[in-house]
Amino acid sequence: EDPVYARFNGRPAVLLKVYRTHDQGTISLARAVRHYVIEVEQHMPPGISIDFQFDNAREIAIWLDILLDNAIQGGIIILLFLAVFVHPSVAVWVFVGIPISFMGALALMPALGSTINIITLFAFILVFGIVVDDAIVTGENIYTHLKRGGDPTLAAIRGTHEIAVPVTFGILTTITAFVPLLLMEGTGVIFDQAVMVVILVLFFSLVESKLILPAHMKHIRLAAGNATDSGYSRSWLMRTQDRMTDSLTRAVRIFYQPLLLLALKNRFLVVSLFVGFSFVLISFIFSGRYDFIFFPRIEGQIAWATLTMPAGTSGEVTDRHLAHITEAERPVAVTNAELVHEWRRATGSISGIRELGFYFDNQQTVDPIDIQLMGNDFDDLAAAAMEIRKRLAQYPGVFDIKDSFDIGKEEITLTLRPEAELRFIRLKRTWSDEEP
Repeated sequence: EDPVYARFNGRPAVLLKVYRTHDQGTISLARAVRHYVIEVEQHMPPGISIDFQFDNAREIAIWLDILLDNAIQGGIIILLFLAVFVHPSVAVWVFVGIPISFMGALALMPALGSTINIITLFAFILVFGIVVDDAIVTGENIYTHLKRGGDPTLAAIRGTHEIAVPVTFGILTTITAFVPLLLMEGTGVIFDQAVMVVILVLFFSLVESKLILPAHMKHIRLAAGNATDSGYSRSWLMRTQDRMTDSLTRAVRIFYQPLLLLALKNRFLVVSLFVGFSFVLISFIFSGRYDFIFFPRIEGQIAWATLTMPAGTSGEVTDRHLAHITEAERPVAVTNAELVHEWRRATGSISGIRELGFYFDNQQTVDPIDIQLMGNDFDDLAAAAMEIRKRLAQYPGVFDIKDSFDIGKEEITLTLRPEAELRFIRLKRTWSDEEP
């Protein structure tokens, strides 16, 4: 086993990695490790301390807090918009459908192997605005029938039945758009849980808007000759809603309706314009104007360096190089990217090493430049790799050039002479402690 030397904050250190098992939570495990470190720190001898680094649970907790805050803010904004643009009774019952859909998805997630994590929370936020679409359409249509008078139950049934087909197909087409993510292999597997959350929420939203929402909407009672609920007075909310509704209706009549009539009258011109605009956007994609990054870089909180020495290097040489790296002058009040850049510049080149890298971006999954060589002759591959490294080093801005080819340690192959076999000497007995 190759020796490993480590330094933490400029001092010699021993690194101990803690991993969770399948049924353990990352945050709870990190909390237990923190408590253990605090407890053991009190009993450490002088000159020896214990600390932790690369706490991934802290980053996960931050992301969870951000996602939960966004979910709460999104729910409040949706409720406010519904209250302003939709009748209060309709807004309340439409908003009730959101937790119902979410609880239905949460109930089935364990059976499908999904957990509450960053990916699934992001999926809940993603589907937050989609989940109310079918309920809004269904609720508004039912409310329109209720204003016409008649039996509330029949109004709920007719209002739901009229738009059942388009709303159902709208939900199904949205679900279909997410299904291909389930077929992805490799890195795309991480999106399986997010896709399942979206599909479950949309499914329960469809069930809620077709079965539960109409049952609630039929209890809305309107005063005769008045479009307001009998239990509501002309409050500021009602007046504000009336003004917003009148403004929206006037904007539709003045701007949207003439534009729609013009588009219908010149439908071939409109189709041509949209087709031409689509070709322009597609040309932008193929021209390389838009870069593709599977995972955007997120600046981490810790910068580190790794040094790999050739096989057989003495510990003294390795420790001397480590001391040179850790003692290099580095700025303090800068970003991690600038810190790593200045740290690399201050360290300079070190002769006799195999690999030296400076890092801060623990979300980076691939190197910006990745060249792979294949062949049957290892000598030719090694020579080609060396030439590529020299060429890459000539380009400004290219650094931390690494070669994954490992020549390994020297191997000694022993063979016995024919006369040794005549004396019944075997190779396995040569290495034995037994007497020949």
